[in-house]
Amino acid sequence: MRARTDPAGRDPSLDRPARQEGPQELVIKFKEGPGRALEEIDGKLVAQKIDMAAFQRTLGSLRGEPGAAAFARQSFPRFSRRLKALGEDYVSVPILKGRTRDPGFAGHHGGTRQRLDLFVRVAIPGRDLNLARWREAFGRDPEVAYVLVAGIPTPPQIPLTTPSLESEQGYLEAAPAGVDARYTWRIPGGAGLAPAASGGTTSEQVRVALIDLGYNRAHEDLPQGVTLISANGPPWPSNVLNEDHGTAALGVLGAVKNGIGVTGLCHEAAFRFGSYYVNPQLIGSGQGGLSGVIDAALADHLHPGDVMVVEVQTELPDPPYLILP
Repeated sequence: MRARTDPAGRDPSLDRPARQEGPQELVIKFKEGPGRALEEIDGKLVAQKIDMAAFQRTLGSLRGEPGAAAFARQSFPRFSRRLKALGEDYVSVPILKGRTRDPGFAGHHGGTRQRLDLFVRVAIPGRDLNLARWREAFGRDPEVAYVLVAGIPTPPQIPLTTPSLESEQGYLEAAPAGVDARYTWRIPGGAGLAPAASGGTTSEQVRVALIDLGYNRAHEDLPQGVTLISANGPPWPSNVLNEDHGTAALGVLGAVKNGIGVTGLCHEAAFRFGSYYVNPQLIGSGQGGLSGVIDAALADHLHPGDVMVVEVQTELPDPPYLILP
């Protein structure tokens, strides 16, 4: 349950991922073999048992295009040197089975291990060129295993409108995958809204009290109008406490059935939320804390047939001991 509503009223357009401008780059991997390696010394590529003539000719042709100030450098030269100091096995990393959909990838790209000191990046700053043409040109070099067009880093792609995630909630399904909540919703009161009593006209919501640390009160998929249970102290200070767990727990129970995000198990119930946070000013007063908020929930908010969920664990003293009567 991640927050999509900004309580500060921030412009939602700021959520759009911004393209990070930078040089276009080709990633070139040279073929592997005994003693073959690359190193960058004083900004120059120094090869061992690799004929760089064709590569340098292609690079020179690229630099000859108007405005294409291309330059080449080894990928992670300092890191490669550090690995070499540990031994050759550290420089070569395995391709894990199943990491590529192309079954011929390992054979085509130099084997099941990839030496990190055989990669070169060719950067072309400030100009839009036909990278496919230059990728093909570098790929014709018999010393080259493969050439890739490097992607441009961007922030995570966060959709501006949250999609429905109900299909991902396996626990809504029938056993053994879940608790069969969808069947329960077809029963009167199964989603938390009890039908009117015989002769009555008013439906009654089941009250559900959740005890946790805190929750995001501005979350777009959580019910509005949640009653806060106060144990003779102010609500939890949201600026100093982690609210993720309480937000998720409240979402599992009460996320609104609104076509976005998830759907709560009992989304038609009336919710209360109590925090076991202890105001430092109340420590030692007997107010607040876990027992205080549970007592307040039982005394003031719940009736027979209602539900209380306590989402908290405690740590025993070390060494643990029991106080017997």
